[in-house]
Amino acid sequence: GLKYSYDFDNNGIFEIANSSSLAATVPASFLADGPATRTVHGRIIDKDGGFTDYTTLVAVNNVAPTASLSNNGPVSESGTATVSFASQADVAGADVAAGFKYSYDFDNNGEHHKPKKCCDANSEVEIFHVYLVNAAINSPAMSSIPNKK
Repeated sequence: GLKYSYDFDNNGIFEIANSSSLAATVPASFLADGPATRTVHGRIIDKDGGFTDYTTLVAVNNVAPTASLSNNGPVSESGTATVSFASQADVAGADVAAGFKYSYDFDNNGEHHKPKKCCDANSEVEIFHVYLVNAAINSPAMSSIPNKK
């Protein structure tokens, strides 16, 4: 019968060679750190050793990082509050190693701002009212934060 070989990173080395399986699962290590397009090379080999090569493109989407957001409130009027990110995570190890960027929407108008004391997971700002604070965490692979200032 036919045999199948799979080169998951298209480098000329088949990670799976001469398999009887019509399909193979691409290991996560070959799909880390999107967004990207990866080329997978496949080969079908007949009983006489003749073969035909094929390639296909695999789109790797970026997965947004996650974190929890908290504050030290309630605070007294004219006091300061600290808003903090914690438990930051990203499925792409390269994004974690590169670090994260943070932004905050302290007036809930849909525009994220970098605080004057920037750019770590903890930021201190003065607030004089109760606000719903929206915040964002981005990895270097993410193109931008909408309306970032």
